[in-house]
Amino acid sequence: MNTTLGQIIQKYGARHNHFDIMRLIAALVVIFSHAFPLAHGKILGKQYEPLMILSRGQITLGGVAVFVFFVVSGFLITASYDKAPRLKSFCQKRLLRLYPGLIVAVALTVFVLGPLLSNLGWRGYFQQPETYSYLVNNLFFLRYQDSLPGVFADTPVPGFINGSLWTLKYEILAYGAVAVLGILGWLRARAVAILFILTSAVNLLVQTGLTPDFIDWQSGFPFILKSFLELFPYFLAGAWLYLVKEKLPFNSTFALVALFAVCLALPIPGLLKPMLSLAGAYGVIYLAYYPGFKVINLHKLGDLSYGVYIYGWPLQQLVSLILFPEINWFLNFLISLPLVLGAAWLSWHGVEKRALNLKGLTLFPRRRSRQSV
Repeated sequence: MNTTLGQIIQKYGARHNHFDIMRLIAALVVIFSHAFPLAHGKILGKQYEPLMILSRGQITLGGVAVFVFFVVSGFLITASYDKAPRLKSFCQKRLLRLYPGLIVAVALTVFVLGPLLSNLGWRGYFQQPETYSYLVNNLFFLRYQDSLPGVFADTPVPGFINGSLWTLKYEILAYGAVAVLGILGWLRARAVAILFILTSAVNLLVQTGLTPDFIDWQSGFPFILKSFLELFPYFLAGAWLYLVKEKLPFNSTFALVALFAVCLALPIPGLLKPMLSLAGAYGVIYLAYYPGFKVINLHKLGDLSYGVYIYGWPLQQLVSLILFPEINWFLNFLISLPLVLGAAWLSWHGVEKRALNLKGLTLFPRRRSRQSV
């Protein structure tokens, strides 16, 4: 009889997993992957990026890291709603995890980094409407704004302030999808599987260009939809694996087959990303609960993955700006890494952890009836 994932979780406990260290490694991989374009430019950087070479231009190491984030998020967020299916509590937890760190990071970028580095001078910088629209757009996800007036104008990737923030909008949309499915009573394996198939099929049509010519997928709502369709199947794969955990075989044979399938798809154009969502997602969850690995307790260090992700790009840009033109990907990564880890540590202990301590408080109190007054 095959051991199931549910039995593994029950045997070792829900907290006996490797999600924390996996997310931290994924965040560090993003830093490593971004070092190539931020040191050599977008086009040349892709030519140096190892996985872009191996996959024949299908995906970067950073793209794989984002895949891991979304699979893990789909698994854990679905588990969170399943265990406590209360909308207010669910929204409160998500907001407290995502927004405090983001608010501080964006505010520091706009009000500290911007005026110090802008070639317009601080007075000219604060006179530009783009300064304030960056704050509003990236906090409320009205649109992804990637530039501030005169900032990082002389780098290999000029003008890009924080190229990591674009995925957060789609993370929030995925959270919303879980809430909607939960409210409708459709947070079930069959419904999630159907949604996975539909979104994957539409995404395949978009990626292969088999959609009506009048749709401009590079701007406005179509671009948002295209990006969401590319990332959402990863999230759904993680959600589905949680929902079938009591029946899902948990063994090394399945994991090796999944790994082999991904490796087989690596050099075949157009196949790698679908295979990641189909087979790779199983490998991610298998590694997360593999009992042969000792659980690395990051409690004292803190959960640095989110801070690494949101502070990595601007600090790497700063390093490239200071060292330009004597910059290469190795120097960018080597010098940026301790700076990013330091910023992430401060973010966790100074902002994120303190915000999460508010989870027990009621941020959205119910109105008391007149009889109880």
